[in-house]
Amino acid sequence: MTRINLLPKEEGIRTGVDFERVLLTLCFATALFVFSAIYAINEYEVKMLEEELATLREVSAESAILLRDIAAREKELADIKARLTRIGQWEAEDLHPQSALNELAQAVPRDLWLTHVTISPDRSVKISGITFSLEPVSRFLASLRASPAFKDVRFVSGNRTKTGEQETFGFEIECELRGVS
Repeated sequence: MTRINLLPKEEGIRTGVDFERVLLTLCFATALFVFSAIYAINEYEVKMLEEELATLREVSAESAILLRDIAAREKELADIKARLTRIGQWEAEDLHPQSALNELAQAVPRDLWLTHVTISPDRSVKISGITFSLEPVSRFLASLRASPAFKDVRFVSGNRTKTGEQETFGFEIECELRGVS
């Protein structure tokens, strides 16, 4: 009788290392390590860029505040320079507003109150005030016309206002300054 082996042939038991599998495993592990390292480096760079962006935003906000402050200071400086120029013009024209204001103070009656006085570089003066009757305004106009500091004195407007039982009279006067020394 013949023997028939229906089982597959046994291959020889390998006792050595399969270099192909080891190499494939090593390549896969190396690729995984490289990709993980690249991902970690990119995450770190993104975090650093976000921190830098936050710092730049803070610096930008501070810079904007400083720029607004600088613009305000430049405007103040321009105003001061304009005032100095105006004062220089007044001195050159022998126009001294202090003398004119002293004259104005002397001309104001006790029962009349000034609310606004504007002296422009072109020597025009606008005066606003209030009183309880027209008679003090009339005296004030006469005093201004008699003053050596003012010329072309004119009554511009007036209005009556009643507050409760009290009636007041608002007025506006315009004139020009003379050269006062």
